[in-house]
Amino acid sequence: MDLQVDDFIIFDLDTTSSPPYSPTLVDPWDKDTIDNIFSTKFKLPVHIPPFQRVLLSTRDEVEVLPKTVGLIQLRNTWARLGLMSSPTYVDPGFKGTLTLSIFNASHNKILLRPTDKIWSFLITPNTNIPLYKGRYQNQKGITLPKAFT
Repeated sequence: MDLQVDDFIIFDLDTTSSPPYSPTLVDPWDKDTIDNIFSTKFKLPVHIPPFQRVLLSTRDEVEVLPKTVGLIQLRNTWARLGLMSSPTYVDPGFKGTLTLSIFNASHNKILLRPTDKIWSFLITPNTNIPLYKGRYQNQKGITLPKAFT
């Protein structure tokens, strides 16, 4: 099944793409340092500048049943245009929309519109991953990373 982009995008505030890079230190255990690296939400359509990372949400809600696991991958056409998104798995028992990161590795601006189908989602059998009980259960829309606790 293909997953569609929802209506909003959040940019990474570090727009420097070459040394010396941003002086910002991000501590995964500190909510304030996480919150300081993201912009406010912008409504799509919008282009992703070259060498820029963004967060997007799926329009589609997914539910991964026990004894299955979800696998997400960027569709090939988007990858050929220069976008990168790390392959991701979705734990058994997860329910909600997905927040995914995209990086424009090309030298071109790439236009994204709401409902663009940019990811493929596959559900496959699983016998050894426990049910998801994490902090992103039932999320809706783009959800910023949450600090470890």
